[in-house]
Amino acid sequence: MVSRYSNEIIEWLNDHAEDDPLKVVLSKSPFDNVSSQELSAQIIGRKIARNKYPFLLENTHYRYPVKISLEQSSSQATAEYKTHLMTGPTVIDLTGGMGMDSILIAKAGNQVTYIEQNEELCLLNIYNFKELGLPINVIHNTAEKYLATRSKTFETVFIDPSRRVDGNKKTGVHNLLPNVVDLQSQLLKLAPCIVMKLSPMQDISELVQELKFVSDIHVVSVKEDVKELLVILERSYTKQPKLTVTSLLPQSSEKQKGELWKLSAPLSSRLIKCNEGTLGKYIYQPHPAIVKAALHDYEAVKLNLTKIHANTQLYTSDTFDRNYKGKVFEVLTKTPLQKKVIAKYLPEKKANIISKNHPLSPAQIAKKIGFKEGGDLFLIACTNSENKKICLVCKRL
Repeated sequence: MVSRYSNEIIEWLNDHAEDDPLKVVLSKSPFDNVSSQELSAQIIGRKIARNKYPFLLENTHYRYPVKISLEQSSSQATAEYKTHLMTGPTVIDLTGGMGMDSILIAKAGNQVTYIEQNEELCLLNIYNFKELGLPINVIHNTAEKYLATRSKTFETVFIDPSRRVDGNKKTGVHNLLPNVVDLQSQLLKLAPCIVMKLSPMQDISELVQELKFVSDIHVVSVKEDVKELLVILERSYTKQPKLTVTSLLPQSSEKQKGELWKLSAPLSSRLIKCNEGTLGKYIYQPHPAIVKAALHDYEAVKLNLTKIHANTQLYTSDTFDRNYKGKVFEVLTKTPLQKKVIAKYLPEKKANIISKNHPLSPAQIAKKIGFKEGGDLFLIACTNSENKKICLVCKRL
């Protein structure tokens, strides 16, 4: 069983919070009952927790697992988002891992059963859940074996299948462990609602083809970093799935709402195409999560924007729309991609370079014109509706 560290060990961890974990591993442990590897893991865990799940730092006796479990776990922001997708108070997490999703689901008032095939993680989380005051039921088992021997039902199943197969990251929905395509019927017998966490690399069209009864798909980002793809299956659901894109703050508080914005649309909205148009006064660059959801044309049409080119993910207008979910730039001037000419507009020889549907990458453009990355202005290189390569000096609004 896992037990509490002594006050002496906790004090040592507090005093060495900024130590290099590698140096700690290579040094002799000052304690007979705790290895240097374990001390290093706690230092790493605390450092990761500062940005990923800061609420854990409030409990000095929380014990962090090995680094790979920390890296694969949900962040506090994305785990809190998932708590609103649970359809009832009884929830089973079939792929528990570090337990972050189970912890936040339980903190939201649900009764949680945690399933995990790694015995060490189970023992660690029996201790951690108790430290956090959460009555989570821990079961050491695989998802597949539990499904085969289940004796009760739940209102929601949460599952986060592994994206690592034979040491490689596979993105096809058939290459996940557990195999959710083969298990979906069993999962829907266990509960009427399935919440599935997948990699943002997963293809949305493939998911809808391979999984039955998909009711909702959520593309979740933290600011501009797309973090998770959440798929909800509802027993016997037959309508068109709804697609929701959400941008979250890294941390939320009582004063600051966790969601920056949210966009929802029917899945068929992905098929909408935006017309091309001539360059206007403003350039609109869609948010990465909206691009992942393939709703960038849909949003542009709603706001009466036109596309700079069919294959250029940039939009334009002569009016500035504050409701746009992405970056908006004011075009200051159009310029040839020549060092001397551009230097007239950017004498500090610094720019934030964006390349869309252009033969040169931002790094190649910077090298060609002898500029450094940075500064207040932007240099946007792209192809316009006349199939011409253009370069624009812009400022972000």
